[in-house]
Amino acid sequence: MRVRALLLAAALALSLTLGDAPASASPYADFTAAIEYSDSGREARPCGTAAAAGAKARMDIDLGRVGVFTLLIDTESRQLYVLSQKLKAYVLVPVEGDPRNWRDLVASASAVIMPQSLGLVGIRETEREDLGRESVQGYPAQKSRSVFEISFMGTVRQIGVEVWENSVFAPFPLKVRVPESRNSREGSAWLADIEAARMPDAELAVPEEFTRYTSVMDLLLFALTAF
Repeated sequence: MRVRALLLAAALALSLTLGDAPASASPYADFTAAIEYSDSGREARPCGTAAAAGAKARMDIDLGRVGVFTLLIDTESRQLYVLSQKLKAYVLVPVEGDPRNWRDLVASASAVIMPQSLGLVGIRETEREDLGRESVQGYPAQKSRSVFEISFMGTVRQIGVEVWENSVFAPFPLKVRVPESRNSREGSAWLADIEAARMPDAELAVPEEFTRYTSVMDLLLFALTAF
């Protein structure tokens, strides 16, 4: 579940129109939401939270033994911060491309998963197909299917991902689903209990006492072994 949660978290967060207004009615929404997760048809359970306020967004994901990881996105400075609440540490990720586009965030983050690997560790989107519009929890959403190639020290696997998104809530998708395949078990994550609210600015910044790390892999490994 932890690897799938990371993959889903890399993609997740989205939309809130609070009604049937078209996406163009507001550039982006200020909102808070819970994140729920289900795998292999099991009962849904909470696994984190998401929020957006102006040019900034935040996602918190509980990864069990690894602890709670936080993603902070600053679209004005074009920076993504990956935080380990357990270690009180973070990695700074310069965003290449559009910081409101989750695909560009994933591509940027893959470059610092393990920089010393010289390209042997990474995530790359190899296919994308638009599947039309659907309604998710009463919100209009654009559905798409992508294939991501995940490489780790010479081993390459392909994972399919279905995403429902609404640009009002970029960079978060409304829902993400990983279908059953030989490389993955079925799992879905989605925004729930969406409310129009603005998160305090202090919760959208890296705490001063946090230490900076250079790679996401170091952050994960040290968090896994920390007491």
